[in-house]
Amino acid sequence: KIVKDSDHFHSERCIWPVGYSAVRKFTSVS
Repeated sequence: KIVKDSDHFHSERCIWPVGYSAVRKFTSVS
């Protein structure tokens, strides 16, 4: 369970910067 929770936290942490960059790039283009 600890490993699963750790993976979920790691995945969410990795996705956040990517999503933030995508939104920021989209805003810059607009």
